[in-house]
Amino acid sequence: YENDYSEKSFKAAELALQKFLKTSPANPEAHALLGLLLVFAHCEYFRRTELFPASALEHFAVAQAGDPNNPYVRYGRLLALLMQHNYDAVAKTAADFLSDPAFPPGITAAACMCLMYAKKATPRSRRILAAHMGQNPEYPRLFHTPFALEHLAAGRHAAARREMDQAFKPGNWFSLLLLLAVEHSAGRRAEAAAARAELRRLCPDFGRCGRELLGRSLHPDFAGLLMAAWTARV
Repeated sequence: YENDYSEKSFKAAELALQKFLKTSPANPEAHALLGLLLVFAHCEYFRRTELFPASALEHFAVAQAGDPNNPYVRYGRLLALLMQHNYDAVAKTAADFLSDPAFPPGITAAACMCLMYAKKATPRSRRILAAHMGQNPEYPRLFHTPFALEHLAAGRHAAARREMDQAFKPGNWFSLLLLLAVEHSAGRRAEAAAARAELRRLCPDFGRCGRELLGRSLHPDFAGLLMAAWTARV
């Protein structure tokens, strides 16, 4: 699923995990991964009309009962706090990741990204995330995104553009929206208009669902910044 964040790959992964759980109903790893998959997908356009997947928390509970320190459960609960706009709890929970040297580095970096989306980042958490840019081909793209947002919010247009050169993923709605905001803020109207047109093509009802969808994973300040670029007159 993390290769393309598409509805097709989400359904395939969900089905595979559900089939596995029929043969091993108490397997902590499978429950943790299914819960995490459901939470991830809740941030995507194809799930825009869905409510928060309460079943994800149920899967986390089963997984935690069988494996109390499962890293996927701990990360999934952090994401749930982010989606519930409980930013102080996000900061506290992420601090536990950063203070545990045995925690998987990739998930630790992802927790640092959550801190940035919640506007709770620290110099240390930014350094940790930046140090993971050279990992597998997909994660570095994602890890550039919160840096682009921070630069955009601070009016650092050139820095935001540099991050987007790394973060942009063709065909991804969020990449297009962030690119639109960067181009708009820098006064590149033609480029912003092209990104807006492509986003309209990919997401015909984004105007109706965009703010709520962005609010599932971003602090309201970031969501508002992106939506302002979307609604700006060309």
